[in-house]
Amino acid sequence: MKEHPILFSGAMVRAILEGRKTQTRRVMKDQPPQGSILCYDVLDAYQGKGYFFQRAVKIGADLFHQKRTLLPNKGKPRYKAGDRLWVREIWGVGTRPDPAEGWRDGIEYKADELYLEEHDDLNLYEVTPPDGADLCDYWSGWHPSIHMPRLFSRITLEVTAVRVERVRDISEEDAQAEGCENNVRLIYGNEARPIDYEGLYAVERFENLWDSINAKRGYSWESNPWVWVIEFERE
Repeated sequence: MKEHPILFSGAMVRAILEGRKTQTRRVMKDQPPQGSILCYDVLDAYQGKGYFFQRAVKIGADLFHQKRTLLPNKGKPRYKAGDRLWVREIWGVGTRPDPAEGWRDGIEYKADELYLEEHDDLNLYEVTPPDGADLCDYWSGWHPSIHMPRLFSRITLEVTAVRVERVRDISEEDAQAEGCENNVRLIYGNEARPIDYEGLYAVERFENLWDSINAKRGYSWESNPWVWVIEFERE
C-alpha cells in the first residue's frame, strides 16, 4: 500500500465531504495511437500492460488489419486498488480566542467558505506541528493546494478500483459519482409525452467541468482522450 497526494478543487472537496464524489478521472500521460480501441476492459496495473488494437485498412473497404501495441510502462496508472490518497486543497492558518489558553491556532480550508453564515468563522482544524515548528511560521492568507503539507490534509481516500476508458464514455451514473448533480426537470408536458426540460444532466455538468480544467492542456472533451478512472472511498 502506498500513499499519494492528490489535488481537488473546492467544489470537488465539498462533494467528497458530502459523500457525492467517489470517482475521479485523470488523463493518461501517454495516449494510445489515434483510432485505437481497448483490448481489455481493465488494464493490468501491476505489470503496466495495456493492450490496444490500432485499426488500419488493409485490402478493400471492409477488411481491416489489427495490430496489437503495448502501452509503455510509463503509461500505467499512478494508483492501484488499496493505495491511499491524501487530498490537497486550498488552506490557511487561523487563530481563535480560547477561554483557557488565550489563543489557539489551527488550519482553515477555503472549501468551507460555502457553508459560512454572516459573522461566523471557518471551522478550525487543530494539528500538532513537527518539533520546533509553529503554525504562525506560515504566512497569512490562502495557500495553493500544491503547497499543502501532508500534516494539514483532513481527507484521506482509499482507492478501490482503477480502469481505463475514453472520457466521453462516462455514464450519467458515473458523472454523478464524479460529484456532478443532475437538476433536469420537466417544465411542460409529462413523462409519457415530454415537451420541454430545463437544467443540466450530470454528464453535461461534467463536460463543462472537464473542459474548464483540461481543455487548455490539450485534452478537451471534444478530443475525447483516454483517462484513468479512479474509484475511491473516504476513510
